[in-house]
Amino acid sequence: MALEQHMQDSRDADELRKIFTALDDNSSGTISLDELQHLIAHPKFRTYLRVRGIRIEDAELFHSMLISVAGDINEEVDISVVVAACLRMKGFASSMDLHALSFEARLMHRRHRELLVECTSRLQRIEAIMASEVAGHVAAGDQTRSDFAGKADADRCSDLGVTEGSNGYTPTSKVRIAM
Repeated sequence: MALEQHMQDSRDADELRKIFTALDDNSSGTISLDELQHLIAHPKFRTYLRVRGIRIEDAELFHSMLISVAGDINEEVDISVVVAACLRMKGFASSMDLHALSFEARLMHRRHRELLVECTSRLQRIEAIMASEVAGHVAAGDQTRSDFAGKADADRCSDLGVTEGSNGYTPTSKVRIAM
């Protein structure tokens, strides 16, 4: 049974590869969103996918998912990635699939929370430094609070990992976002 399923998956992969290669208008070996939408809108192709247990209801969402998984920035997805994704979408999700997805979501949530804590901490330090600098300069009579509100001491900003430039404040090499 497993061997038969593997052989069928291999035949399906070959057929899908041929279909997507024929669809590839510019022979780039990749599929654009327009090419994918055109193919998925075709009734015979939708039937072909459904018979094999593959359901792609939203071409744009499917394409966006593939772009994010592939990490490609050119908005086109390699045909082999599209074929592999179609085959993985066959049938129902297994318990292992759902556990892996849940684990990945928790991991992303934890990383997002850590990044949020780090950003909040940095912003609080910047606010504290700016408030003390403004208060010091206002007390010394150097400037009014409103004149100084947009400026910061370069040494203290450097400690925070930012520098003041003509375009505002920019991160220095000290800034590191852990992913």
